[in-house]
Amino acid sequence: MTTEPTQTQMPSAGTGAASQAVPAAGPSLEQQQNEREMRSVREELAALRRVLVIALAGLTVMAWGFSVFAWRQMTFAHRQLEEHRMAISEYERKLQPLFRDLLNKFQFYATANPDFKPIFSRYYQPAPAAAPPGGAAGAGGTIPAQARPPGRK
Repeated sequence: MTTEPTQTQMPSAGTGAASQAVPAAGPSLEQQQNEREMRSVREELAALRRVLVIALAGLTVMAWGFSVFAWRQMTFAHRQLEEHRMAISEYERKLQPLFRDLLNKFQFYATANPDFKPIFSRYYQPAPAAAPPGGAAGAGGTIPAQARPPGRK
C-alpha cells in the first residue's frame, strides 16, 4: 500500500530539487506486527465469545431441565401427600375406633382375669394424665421398652 505525495508535498516551481518530498513507503515492519497482533487478539476475542455463548446456552438448558425436574418432583410429592392424608383420615375414621374398642376389651378382660393382668401390663401401660396427644400407642398408653422387639427403639 503506497501513498502518493499530496499537494503539499509536491515540489513547487521555484524551490528546486532540495525541497522535493520523499514519497512515503509502505507500512513499516512495526505497523505490520501491530496489525498481526490486533488480528490475533480479535480472533481470540471472537473465540472467547463463542465459548461464552455456548456455555450460557448450556447453562440455560440445564437450568430449564432442573426446573422441569423440580416441578415434577413437587407435583409428585403433592399427590403423595394427598394420598397419605386420605389414608390417615380413613385410619382415624375407621380403624382407630376399632383399636380403642379392642384395647378397652383387653382392659376389661385384664380386670376380670387376674392371670392376664401381668401380660397386659407388660405390653401396655396407661399414659399419664398430662401426656401429649398422639403418643406412641395412639390410644392413651405407651409400649414399655422391655416389650419392644430387639433391635428397635
